[in-house]
Amino acid sequence: MVTLYHSIMKNDIMEVVTTILETYKEDDYIKEKFQKFMLDHLPNQVEQWKNDQQRRVTRNEEMVKEHDAFIEVFLRRHTHFYNPPNDKFFSYNGREFKHITEDNITHKISNMIDSESSDLSSWRKKTKMNILKKIKDKLLTRAIPESETIQHVLRLLHPSLFVKRNEAKYFLCVLGDNILKKYNIANQHTISCYHFIDSKAKALLRDLEYYSNHYFSTSSINSFKHKHHDHAYELCRLITILPCVQQEQYWKNGIKNSALDILCVACHYSNRYGSGDEFLETLQSDFDLKEHILYLKDNTQKNIAKSFYDQYLVHGDNIIQDSEPIDITWKDITFLWKQFLESNRLPNIMFMNLLKQELIQYVTEQAQLDGVQASFDEATDTFIGVTSKLMPNVQCFLSFWQGTMIQDDSEQYMEIDELAYLYNDWSKTNGNQPIQNERLVELIQFYYPNVEWQEEKYIHGYKNKLWNKQTDTLIALDAIKTQIGTHNMNVYDAYEHYCKYHNKIIPSTLLVSKVYFENMWENR
Repeated sequence: MVTLYHSIMKNDIMEVVTTILETYKEDDYIKEKFQKFMLDHLPNQVEQWKNDQQRRVTRNEEMVKEHDAFIEVFLRRHTHFYNPPNDKFFSYNGREFKHITEDNITHKISNMIDSESSDLSSWRKKTKMNILKKIKDKLLTRAIPESETIQHVLRLLHPSLFVKRNEAKYFLCVLGDNILKKYNIANQHTISCYHFIDSKAKALLRDLEYYSNHYFSTSSINSFKHKHHDHAYELCRLITILPCVQQEQYWKNGIKNSALDILCVACHYSNRYGSGDEFLETLQSDFDLKEHILYLKDNTQKNIAKSFYDQYLVHGDNIIQDSEPIDITWKDITFLWKQFLESNRLPNIMFMNLLKQELIQYVTEQAQLDGVQASFDEATDTFIGVTSKLMPNVQCFLSFWQGTMIQDDSEQYMEIDELAYLYNDWSKTNGNQPIQNERLVELIQFYYPNVEWQEEKYIHGYKNKLWNKQTDTLIALDAIKTQIGTHNMNVYDAYEHYCKYHNKIIPSTLLVSKVYFENMWENR
């Protein structure tokens, strides 16, 4: 093909030369000029063309080398990533990820060309385009953070929100799985795993979802659930987060300032381990955590009901009893069930009717096996021949409440600390065990749901006949008024005088709180 082209070109040239010579065969001047051009100028011009071509090739090769070297240096100095769904660019300095605009990247490229490689000025546009193309090949979801970034993220979550470091890692894995859509199957509506977490974490998940949509244009929390709604246990996983997550001041600023780092580390963990479940397979030395996370997967409703019975209930024949009948109401069992869930860090994993049926069946079967009398009475909603070692404490509380608490709409701000003091003093007198404030709150909220609360610290509308707070406070105020006078006294000074009076006159009784005193002072 080359030979043919050469032949054609040669023939074309000869034809042109022949035509010129034939045309001007009588013109000596033209013939002389043409001869001189062909013999003297044309060879030099061709040589010049060849030299220019070689210089251009050499220059281009040098520019390509400089262009490639520049891109390599730029990408080594400046780490960038790209997220296709929202066409966003990100920078990473080895510590933190940040969103960056395309204009900012091209500006950095231009500045670096001007300062370090001015020869590339003519290739400025081409260099920018090629660098951006390479950046777009580096997906944010595939970024590998440095150890400093990972450790910073883990410190944000552990121990402030998760007791164990591996719990925080698992949480991040699940976040990453969601961002990478590993739980979406076919129609993108089916979830292959459900991760149950305390509803107290709603605000945390809400914020993480906001940042995930902002930076990745995708959800990070699709698989998270707060309530069990007949989900198949096989697909259920448990994530335990500390109750303080409800107090946003513990994590709000940290999440806001490091949200992108958290989500990138989450994606990294998901990529590194494959999925949350695959991460669990690496917990060779933390079997307890793995066992808890997979608690529902590894158990049936029947097994869980049995476990509850074994931990909290007992046949009446197996305990020493007085003349009192041995039975337990379904309402009492529901309270114990709440304690079981709490102590085992479980969500509400079973409908109550289903739990009741499982317990009835188990009690009946065990009674037959053990040769004891036990059954369920539907008329009274009571398990006969079954009780709990915890019930005496419950019954003690109910006796205390029914015997000493008086409804009084004029009373406000009874502190749980005060009520616990009164109860424990009363229970000690009656030969019972003391109770912690948290358990007292649970008992009141369960058995007396209509009690008005404020901040789970105060109850309103009740007084206790073991301590007449109003009378004690009024007596103290009258004494202060008589001794000092209260006309120009502010409430702070008045409370200070009340404390001194109380400690001097009646030190063995309870001291009313400042908020209760202020309420009495304002309404005196």
